[in-house]
Amino acid sequence: MKKQSLTQLISQFNQPDTHLVISGYPEHGSNPKNHGIAWYTKLTLEPIAKKYNQKFVVLAERGEQNEPQLFVKGNILVLRIFDSNRVHLYPQILKYLHKFSQINNVFVHSEFGVRGGIWHFGLVLPFLALIRATGRQITFFSHNVIDNIEMLSGHLNIKKNSLQAKAVNLALRMYYFSLAKVTQQVVVLDHHLAERLSRFIPQNHITVLPIPVEQHKKISKRVAKTALKIPQDKKVLLFFGFVTWYKGADWLIKTFDALSKKFPNTQLIIAGGPSYSLASKPHYKRYYKQLEQIAKRNPQIQIAGFVDEKEIQTYFAAADLAIFPYRGLMGASGCFSHALANKTPFMVSKKMAGMLESHDIIQVMEQVQVGSDSLIFSHTQTGLQTVLNTLNKANSAKKLHAVTNAIAERRSIRKTAVIEFETLYKHTESDKKAGLPKLAFQNI
Repeated sequence: MKKQSLTQLISQFNQPDTHLVISGYPEHGSNPKNHGIAWYTKLTLEPIAKKYNQKFVVLAERGEQNEPQLFVKGNILVLRIFDSNRVHLYPQILKYLHKFSQINNVFVHSEFGVRGGIWHFGLVLPFLALIRATGRQITFFSHNVIDNIEMLSGHLNIKKNSLQAKAVNLALRMYYFSLAKVTQQVVVLDHHLAERLSRFIPQNHITVLPIPVEQHKKISKRVAKTALKIPQDKKVLLFFGFVTWYKGADWLIKTFDALSKKFPNTQLIIAGGPSYSLASKPHYKRYYKQLEQIAKRNPQIQIAGFVDEKEIQTYFAAADLAIFPYRGLMGASGCFSHALANKTPFMVSKKMAGMLESHDIIQVMEQVQVGSDSLIFSHTQTGLQTVLNTLNKANSAKKLHAVTNAIAERRSIRKTAVIEFETLYKHTESDKKAGLPKLAFQNI
């Protein structure tokens, strides 16, 4: 197949029924920086492009390989055109929006320029307003919903009850209120986040679409442990994701260090490394170094660093239990979806327990007759001891397996792709010409 020029690709995709997405997209290379947003975008778009023959243009962050790329039999065009650390981030995106002038539906993911820091956050609303001024329909994916910055006090090094915290909280409220004015729809990935957002945005403006669960070819625990050089008789407690205060990594490492002698047959694996957005901050460098020192002196704790995408499944397959010790629920957890995809039992902190209030999870727990208390722990030494006791009791682990399997089935990608297509992408320009009604957005 002859390679097409950028001009030819733009002409091919510049059609009213194409969907334009501003986000990230996974890349390959020697040092790919694939954030969760890139994984999520691929996970949700590719099944829809394949099953329904939908066309997408993804404007993504630049990486190692920045030539135009086509995926899913030429239905997805990825253009890596912007650098979130540069001031020309927004002008560059607007330039390409102008090139695709026939596309009417624009989907913007809140995390697309996250490495740009606070100035990126401040310019999102004017950016959306400029897109809206062109007459386009905007669907905004709010991957995080924060109504009180104090839930991230230790993460961002902001003092509670400070003038700075109050100013940020006021800015957040103004941001969400304005978001409803410049978008047609705001999508969140968790019912608890939708409830939080509904304090600022009308409920009929919000759609809930849980993160889909991929279907994996199962790797046996024996094979996974062998690959990771973990003794077969060891019980594995897995923490997956960036090592941050918000995710409770420090509490987990320090508390496990204090309890590890009581559970000599248990290995804690931290499958993650430093946060991209915080790595250069002095307070974070001190935070991370302290945790590294604890892990170095305790052979039962391993900080594995960043996990290559191809190895994610191996880590979850090796785990007997995935733990989510988050200090709050800021956004739906992609790590949680990885646990479901690999049928790995899980437990969550009380501060994260709101995610268990989603309708489908409530129905699952009623179906398998497991109370939510079996899945929740407190941020205390007793709380972690409860987790470790559960990990080492076969009967308890069996019940958690049943919950995990049932949620994974409910959120399987073959089911969620249908819902997402019907909700977001089905009714476009050709449908309007045919006289079909526009599908009403709804909570799911």
